[in-house]
Amino acid sequence: MGLFKRLKTIATADLHDVLDRMEDPIVMLKQHLREMEQDIDKGEQALAKQVFFEKKQEAQLNETRALIEKRVGQAEIAVKKGDEETAKQLILDKIELEKKQQVYASQLEALSQQTKKLFHQMEDYKNKYKELKNKQQLLISRAHVAKVTESIEQSFATFTPGSAVKGFERAEEKILALEAKSKARELFQPSVDLNKVYDYELEEQVQKELEKIKNN
Repeated sequence: MGLFKRLKTIATADLHDVLDRMEDPIVMLKQHLREMEQDIDKGEQALAKQVFFEKKQEAQLNETRALIEKRVGQAEIAVKKGDEETAKQLILDKIELEKKQQVYASQLEALSQQTKKLFHQMEDYKNKYKELKNKQQLLISRAHVAKVTESIEQSFATFTPGSAVKGFERAEEKILALEAKSKARELFQPSVDLNKVYDYELEEQVQKELEKIKNN
């Protein structure tokens, strides 16, 4: 029974941790960018299919145009040969092909417009992604600064001067007392008269001068 209770506690703690991380703005930023990356990948795949359909439609239109020109040439040859029935059949075929050409051309124009629209949407979305990607670094930095500031403010809110500060103050007072005592001792010591200091060099010089006088 105790084991199941412990497992339940662990599971609940993990769930709370997941919820906390989901509410973390940095985690949210990364998640949104991942979603945008997935959207861009889907958009590129859709654009690739769109371009494929457009190229296929363009090829069909070009093929139809080539058949129309071919039928015109065949009809002219049939007329020259005096084969009017064949010429009429070729002309009817040409008319049918021209109808198809109009439909294909209209479809190609619609596909082309869709491709351009999707391409511009993808470009705008990619630019927005780049903008948000660059902004992410700034927002992460701001979030870190906010967390550090909050931590510092909490530290100051619970901060009280400890024994170290009081000990430092007592040490400073002792140093001031020692300095005052030393200063007082200097005041009561007799000063030294520099004029009465015995000068051996001066005595030697005087003796030399005295010897010179004697020798003269």
